[in-house]
Amino acid sequence: MATIEVYSYNPSVAAAVIFAILFGIAVFTISYQTFRTRTWFLIPFVLGGYFEFAGYIARILSAQQTPNWSIGPFIIQYLLVLVAPALFAAGIYMSLGRIILLVHGEKQSIISRRWLTKFFVAGDLISFFAQAIGAGNMAGKTAAAVNRGQTIILIGLVLQIVSFLFFIVVAATFHLRRVLASGTSAWIGEVDEFTVLKYPLTPGGDRSRLELEYEILCKVGKHPRIIGLKHLSADGLYLERAINGTLYSFILSNHLAISLQQRLAWCREAAKAVAHVHSKRVIHCDIQPTNLLLDENLRLKLSDFQGNYLSETGEIILEGGSAEPCRFFCPRDDPFHADVKTDLFALGCTIYFVTMGHCVFPDIVDGEEGWHDRVRSRFENSQFPQESHVCSAITSKCWELKYESAIEVLRDIEAVEIKVQEMP
Repeated sequence: MATIEVYSYNPSVAAAVIFAILFGIAVFTISYQTFRTRTWFLIPFVLGGYFEFAGYIARILSAQQTPNWSIGPFIIQYLLVLVAPALFAAGIYMSLGRIILLVHGEKQSIISRRWLTKFFVAGDLISFFAQAIGAGNMAGKTAAAVNRGQTIILIGLVLQIVSFLFFIVVAATFHLRRVLASGTSAWIGEVDEFTVLKYPLTPGGDRSRLELEYEILCKVGKHPRIIGLKHLSADGLYLERAINGTLYSFILSNHLAISLQQRLAWCREAAKAVAHVHSKRVIHCDIQPTNLLLDENLRLKLSDFQGNYLSETGEIILEGGSAEPCRFFCPRDDPFHADVKTDLFALGCTIYFVTMGHCVFPDIVDGEEGWHDRVRSRFENSQFPQESHVCSAITSKCWELKYESAIEVLRDIEAVEIKVQEMP
């Protein structure tokens, strides 16, 4: 047995066993998913997982030799555990390349997609060979050889870290340039000045909500106040781009400069959008200013259709569920129930935001302890906002569930517009 002290500590058998089990479970799972879905660009992750698994098996054998370690198991565990991250990094590089391909985003990448993976994988290969050379030196069985090998391996690791840091810069730059928004299940990326692509958060991820949105948009059909549907493909859902972003962000950024006439026009357009959706037996289930978009002419378009499509008798045919945030959520016994009046309640909260420039209950700060429960309690106890504004009567009727349809809301908004126009 060698007398060289290859570890500066006594390795733990228990820790090695735990990590071997965890990596084993992870790599067998990802292997199954990779081959089941034929997502071959994930193979570097699979190989890296097996390297980690085998490395910790070797670590178990080496740890059992304490304090008389032999070089063989030590080099195997040292090399495999250190090289595996290079394979994980290669998988991450390839994933970014796939995302750039999916959203047609090569113009926004500071490195051409053609060279992206090659460039960073080349850096990983240099790091890999440096670590392999270092491991070979450590097999020299002398203290000098072991020290020299450890220094070479350290140089390889530094090269790997520098390469990955540069990748982070490339990925972050692309993200800031290309990704317009994200939600709980999808990214929204720019395709060109007229089109966006809504795609899963992870490559090859769940597309069920995108497919549901496509089907509901097909039922809703074309309308000037509804975001335009282009097509559904293997990449994701292609939609019309509203160049001025969300109504929420626009109002917060330009609150003092927006005229009363413009605010009323947006309220009217929102009511028209909801009226059209309801006429197609669709319950939107998430009416709020972040789902109202503005085109180049600041005309409003309703988006993010994850709700329900009903039969003529009111039965749910397509179900996406109710998803309003608490400041737009109509109190009800079943939180997953949604109907015309729950949509109109949310529309009332949206009209309040448009006219006032802030959401209901501004005295309750998002994120503070118990804020969600306080908002919900006020709604449940009919403690609605009392501020006076041009649409006060309309928002009150929405919250008190006195409207039967969005058409009634629309007529009241149009009546307010006429009164404002007649004002001296």
